[in-house]
Amino acid sequence: MKKILVPIDFSASSRTAEEYAGSLAKISGAEIYLLHVYLEFIPAAIGPEPWMYTETEQHEKNRERVAREVRFIQENYGVEVHGEIEIGYTGDTISSIAKQLHADLIIMGMKGESKNKVWGSATIKTIRKTEVPVLVIPEYFSFTAIKNIVLAVDFTEMVTGYSFKPLFQFIEQFDASLRVLHIDKKNKELKVSEVPEKLQLGLALSKASYIYERVESDDVEKGILTFIENHPTDLLVMMAHHHNIFERITGDIHTDQLSFELTIPLLILKNRIE
Repeated sequence: MKKILVPIDFSASSRTAEEYAGSLAKISGAEIYLLHVYLEFIPAAIGPEPWMYTETEQHEKNRERVAREVRFIQENYGVEVHGEIEIGYTGDTISSIAKQLHADLIIMGMKGESKNKVWGSATIKTIRKTEVPVLVIPEYFSFTAIKNIVLAVDFTEMVTGYSFKPLFQFIEQFDASLRVLHIDKKNKELKVSEVPEKLQLGLALSKASYIYERVESDDVEKGILTFIENHPTDLLVMMAHHHNIFERITGDIHTDQLSFELTIPLLILKNRIE
């Protein structure tokens, strides 16, 4: 892991993500890129529509705030940190910058500036747009060594081994144990169509040692939360793609509302080909 991108909005949740990234970078030797994305509008001279502005007093104020966050991470964690500021739409801009930087990981707070939402809209939009793994940190969560990882799976897609590269890195970095968790409805038999996906998952995870756990529950979210409450878990991992377990518990990543609330970090992976 060489580059960690941390989108920031100066909220408490954003600071938690920064601190987590600082601790992780100190262990892994990665560089941190703090990125603040915002939209600024001023009234147009003609017509009812606002138009986007670039260099303004607010822009300079944001530069100062980003610089302050850079100093905070440098002084407290002693790692290499860069500060970036962009005007644009959050999901698109974060995804674009992550691609330009060849970022290995994006770390974001679960909540944004809005206190009445479980997940911040910028986090949801980034998960939707980017192909880079996203590590979501609960508000006020303090970094702890990742010793126990739970990978929640279903058998709805052929997953590549390359998709699990970030997971393998965490396992190696922390000498962590892995449990592969499959939540299934009670008395449900494995469909014939799911057999190839299950076999492919085994091949994709062949680089790691793991324990396979099958839990029966008609409520996938409750099944996962109950499992991690009863088993030591420092990190939950899921794949995000259409119609899989992630969308089943969150409702739909293509909305601005997710209700799945965790007290531990969640690593969201995308199915990728090297």
